[in-house]
Amino acid sequence: MERNVYARQLIGESLEDVVEAFRRDTAVIIGPLIGTAEQGDDPVTVLRATIDGAEIHREVRVHTQPMEQVDAHAYRLPLVWHESHGERLYPVMHGAFEMAGMSTHPPLTEITFLGHYRPPLGLLGAVGDTLIGGRIADQVAEFLLEDVVERLHAQLATLRA
Repeated sequence: MERNVYARQLIGESLEDVVEAFRRDTAVIIGPLIGTAEQGDDPVTVLRATIDGAEIHREVRVHTQPMEQVDAHAYRLPLVWHESHGERLYPVMHGAFEMAGMSTHPPLTEITFLGHYRPPLGLLGAVGDTLIGGRIADQVAEFLLEDVVERLHAQLATLRA
């Protein structure tokens, strides 16, 4: 059974400015996501979540693809992440950051993270995902989106200075 993950934020910036910032410096905006630590030659990052007061951290490898225009008012930045140690205890997440222009006056852009994964380990994994894994995935998506939007705002401020 495949499970979907979704996180969404609206920001008071034009789609054109958001896309320009991503195109000019994707590494600044999502750089920490695609390589905060090094393990061998592959970039590794730590995803985090807090469930019932407990901090959960997991090292993953994140692979991005080039940004693509979906239509006149939407763009997406596809990515995939998987557990960094090659264990098969954690799912592979397939997703994308999507940017859609909602309004030009005032400027408003919706940024979303849309992803999906299949819990590993068959029925046992499905039960674990129902009990806690799904909550972890939802929170990781929220944290990722918050981090990307924060870095996007900083990058837009730098470009305007």
